[in-house]
Amino acid sequence: MKYTATKHIEQIKAATLSSLLFISALGVMCYAFSQNRNLILGTELHGNSSVEFLCLGSECKNLTRFSLRD
Repeated sequence: MKYTATKHIEQIKAATLSSLLFISALGVMCYAFSQNRNLILGTELHGNSSVEFLCLGSECKNLTRFSLRD
């Protein structure tokens, strides 16, 4: 009986942590969109020194003003 209760508590903790992480990520994305900012999820540097962005936002088409440090 004790093992089953402990397993149930661990499942509740895992579900709570997963929910909090998901809500935090959603909150960050909502904040970024509400501030009219771009959310750059990742970059890829090519051999010819050009950079490709994986971006979410309203001005993602105009990525020439971004650098790798942004």
